Amino acid sequence: MISIRNSRFIRFNEGAFVIRAELDVDTADELPDYDDFEGHELAQGSIAHVITTGEFYCLAGDNAWYNQDGSDAANYPVTEEEPDDQT
Repeated sequence: MISIRNSRFIRFNEGAFVIRAELDVDTADELPDYDDFEGHELAQGSIAHVITTGEFYCLAGDNAWYNQDGSDAANYPVTEEEPDDQT
């Protein structure tokens, strides 16, 4: 079961309301696609709490859910900037 705890309107996109939402789901298998709600789209930064495990997921700009425990971090390494030459 999916429950929308809270939502905030962001903008319109081709007739759909784009919202940033806080969701509750029973299991991670129930995490919705960004466009699963008729007439609405979930925006980047939407979050979901998985009740059975206590995990939190966040919707990224690629419309995929990522576990916020850091387990996906290896897929997205931080690039270190090269220092400027001071010569």
